[in-house]
Amino acid sequence: MELASKGEALDLRIVETGSCLGHPPSYVQIDAPQRIPLELRRPFEAGRAGILLVIAASQERVPAMVAMIGETSLIADTDASTLWRKPGEKVLAIFPTPRQSYVVQTVIEAVAVQQLTLRYQDPRYDVRRHVPLASPVTLRLVPPTTLEAIKRRQVRLVRGISQPAEGAGSSQVIVDRLQNGPAADPSAALPDLKDTATLTCDLKDLSPGGMALTFSASTPLPAETLDHRVICVQLALPEVPGEPPEPGDLPLVLDVLGVIRQVEMTSAPWIMHIRFLARLPEACAAYFERLERSAAARNSLA
Repeated sequence: MELASKGEALDLRIVETGSCLGHPPSYVQIDAPQRIPLELRRPFEAGRAGILLVIAASQERVPAMVAMIGETSLIADTDASTLWRKPGEKVLAIFPTPRQSYVVQTVIEAVAVQQLTLRYQDPRYDVRRHVPLASPVTLRLVPPTTLEAIKRRQVRLVRGISQPAEGAGSSQVIVDRLQNGPAADPSAALPDLKDTATLTCDLKDLSPGGMALTFSASTPLPAETLDHRVICVQLALPEVPGEPPEPGDLPLVLDVLGVIRQVEMTSAPWIMHIRFLARLPEACAAYFERLERSAAARNSLA
């Protein structure tokens, strides 16, 4: 896994930051309408409220009513003709509610006269890899002062990627930092998070776009809500054992920023879904796959 050493400056205005504040975001991405709270979902199921379909390729907006919400797809009725739509087209299904709008990514599964069957698509479209770790994942909440700076768009995300010289025996490191000045000016960095609330979790799955963590219901939680908070995630990934090494295939340390998309507390262990503020380099996808494959091979021999 070759990661070039670089520093990237990303304007947080192009990243989802509204959802990290103490109020809900205007739009919330979900993987199925069932994620909408029941009292907000009922008007759509009863035909008292309509949804908006946005055709991804053309950005055309089509008002619709929900005919049925199923486990893997929904059926939407429209006044306009749908016969020229094609299966496989990507469509955003937007459910507006008084609090916020819920967005479900879908693809057209079937077309009928003035009716579309839309199959749900997971917003985390990357393949999720199950990677064993030697130590737990550390998660820290970004403090309120920093959240306020994000809200006012006074900061930007700067990513540093370092790769040691071959044979140096150390790890590659990807580090995200929020700064309120030039990336080259160390004094512009916002205060670190060492004194903020910390959670220790286990890794459930990992992809370049995000991760899922698990933690016990007995885990002490901060007083403030976790949903839609910006956090810093720290974890150490191993080198790939039992396989011929690839160039630059070194252990990787992640110290990156993300936003908590959802916390599932309906069953044990609890599951926290996180999206990274900036995607990891695409080379990480192959590295995660190799780690998963190596772990599966070891488990099959156990």
